[in-house]
Amino acid sequence: LGILVPPSERLSEALLPQVARLSSSFRYGGMPSVVFYYGGPVTFYYNVDEFRAWWSEAVSPLALVASDDRELIPSPYQIVVTTPTYLGIQKGVYAQR
Repeated sequence: LGILVPPSERLSEALLPQVARLSSSFRYGGMPSVVFYYGGPVTFYYNVDEFRAWWSEAVSPLALVASDDRELIPSPYQIVVTTPTYLGIQKGVYAQR
């Protein structure tokens, strides 16, 4: 699961000096429960370009992105789950229909 960290967390990370980024909040993108409940490997992306590169190279990635970041995701993708603030998206064979 790839997670594009929400814009507010990305801004906080960009503003704080490196020594202030040692908390678990920054390690888990402000969402430590995702790692616990997902039960698989989770990668948090603070850099939009790194997320987009991962998304483009992966065969069938599954990602969680803030609804505000929807326009940053290259098409095609399929929304598999939605909440008021997040989208669960997947790229793959089904997304191209």
